[in-house]
Amino acid sequence: MMGLYTKPNVMYLKSFLAVLLVNFIFFGFDSNGQVVISEVLASNSITNVASYTNNYVDWIELYNNSDNTIDIGGWFLTDDIAYPTKWSIPGFIRINPRKYEIFWADDKNLLDHTCFKLEKAGETIYLIDKDTAIIDSLCYPKLEPDISYGRLNDTSSFCLYFTEATPKSKNLDRGTEKLIFASKAKFSIIPGFYKDRFELELITRDLNSKIHYTLDGSVPSVNSTCYTGPISINKTTVVRSRVFADGKLPIKISTSTYFFDKKSKLPVISLVTNHEYIFDNKLGIYAEGDDYSPEKFESANYMKNWRRPANLEYFNEDLSLIHI
Repeated sequence: MMGLYTKPNVMYLKSFLAVLLVNFIFFGFDSNGQVVISEVLASNSITNVASYTNNYVDWIELYNNSDNTIDIGGWFLTDDIAYPTKWSIPGFIRINPRKYEIFWADDKNLLDHTCFKLEKAGETIYLIDKDTAIIDSLCYPKLEPDISYGRLNDTSSFCLYFTEATPKSKNLDRGTEKLIFASKAKFSIIPGFYKDRFELELITRDLNSKIHYTLDGSVPSVNSTCYTGPISINKTTVVRSRVFADGKLPIKISTSTYFFDKKSKLPVISLVTNHEYIFDNKLGIYAEGDDYSPEKFESANYMKNWRRPANLEYFNEDLSLIHI
C-alpha cells in the first residue's frame, strides 16, 4: 500500500522562504543583538568537561549583551538553516545580564545537551527565536583540538581563532585570523633511563616566543613555569612543554619521561596525564566518585564511559624509546 502524498502549498513555502531570507539579511550577522553566539569549540579534548556526562565534548556559547535577564527557553539552535527548529532550548533557560550560557553539542538531546554535534571541518550555527526569526549566526572555519573560534570581545562581527578557549567568560582580546601554530619545543636529552644527573635544555625555533613547562604531568599553560634556563633532572621526572609565540596558536605539547635507577627486562610504557584525570572524585576514571553508592556498583567513576587525554611513550626491551 502506497503512502499518502500531500502536494505542498507553494505560496506558503515561498512566503516562509521570503521571511527566512529577510530574517537572515537583517539578523544573521547582527553582533549588536541582545543575545549572540559568542564562541564555539568544535574539538574539545582538554578544555572543559560537560555537565551531566563529565566528558570532553564540543560546545556553543551564548552571551547576553544587554542589561536585562533574557528568557531564551523555547528558542532554537541549529546547524541546518533548512531545519530551523532542530533543537529546542529547554524552557527554564535564562541568561542574566552580561552573562553566558554553554550548550553541549554532543547529540545527547538532554537538558543543555543538543541533538547535534559540531563539524570540526566548519559550518554555520544559528540561534532562532520562537517565531523562527534568526537572532544570530556564527560561521566558523576548520578547527583544531581545543582551539576555539568566536567574536572579538564577545560581540564584534570580527571573529578570530583564540589562543585559549574561555567558556562562560569574556573572549580574549587577541587571537589569529588563520590556523598558524607555534612549533613543538625540542628537548636536548631524549626520553629514557638514566643514572646520572643532567641539565635539560628546551629549544624553540619560533621568534618572540616563550616556553612554559610542567613537571607534574599536567598540560602546560601560560600560567605554568616559564623556561629561562636548563632544568636539573636527578630523579624520575616527566617534563611537558608548550611554546607560546606571538601571532601563533599554542597547540603542540612536547612530553618526555626520564627514569632514574629503574631496570626492566620487559618493555616499559609511560602513560602521562593530569593527576585529577585519574584520582579526582569528580573527573578521575580510577576513583569511586562523589556519586558512588555501594549498592550501585555502576555509579562509580571507573564504570562510566569517560575519556581522558593522555600521552604514551613506549620503550622496548633494551629500554630505548621506539614510539611516542
